[in-house]
Amino acid sequence: MAERPNILLFMTDQQRADTINALGNQHIQTPALDSLVREGTSFTSAYCSTPVCQASRCSLLLGEHSHMTGCITNMAMPQERTSLMDILSDAGYQTHGVGKMHFGPDSHKLWGFETRDYSEEGGMRENDDFCDFLREQGHDHVIDPNGMRSEFYYVPQPSQLPAHVHTTQWSGDRSLEFLANRDRERPFFLWSSYIKPHPPFESPVPWSRLYRPVEMPPACLSWTTRWGGSCSTCEKWASWTTRWSSTCRTTANSWATTGRMASGPCSTPLRACP
Repeated sequence: MAERPNILLFMTDQQRADTINALGNQHIQTPALDSLVREGTSFTSAYCSTPVCQASRCSLLLGEHSHMTGCITNMAMPQERTSLMDILSDAGYQTHGVGKMHFGPDSHKLWGFETRDYSEEGGMRENDDFCDFLREQGHDHVIDPNGMRSEFYYVPQPSQLPAHVHTTQWSGDRSLEFLANRDRERPFFLWSSYIKPHPPFESPVPWSRLYRPVEMPPACLSWTTRWGGSCSTCEKWASWTTRWSSTCRTTANSWATTGRMASGPCSTPLRACP
């Protein structure tokens, strides 16, 4: 049989392409992601055909564009279809999923995974491994473990959790736990999926102090500068971005902070603001 490489699919949710230091954003720290840039390939001209959460995930799961899957927004996905994990399982892979999958209508469907560590969006959910972990750690009093939604959905906010039990940390820890205890007789496929930096924009201490919002460039302007283009939308709404420049900068701060958290342990020291 041909060699079967181990596969790690590392996914963040709603992370902008210009939130990686090695790809041109010198305002932020993403050391582990930078190492992937240096050692791998960056697809800087790749685009998402349907930039909606569930539709994109369905396309990845089934290997088809959204006009073929029929899932074009956050809606029920077509059932009884062969998934990426089904194919890999048939090829002898041990398949495991960690974190947010946003499968619908059944968020707990395995879709070919042998095992999963569940963590979906929302409040303190039942039958959710991350929420169960929080209860075990004495954080059952937290109402919104992933941040406040509703009218606070896009408002930068401090996390209600300490860093060591934050969903980003938990997803990384569960991924490492799988890798440490996996079946060494088989190749593995690990889909390590993070909820953040999808809003609500919340970061725990000390990551929430990693950047000064006033020193961050407005998110919309840094995007066009990175790719060398012009932005008629930014020009049209210049007065709006000036009025809300603090929110734009703090939102950029949130994207950058999640990128640094997801980078995990590295030799680069943390430089937090006093």
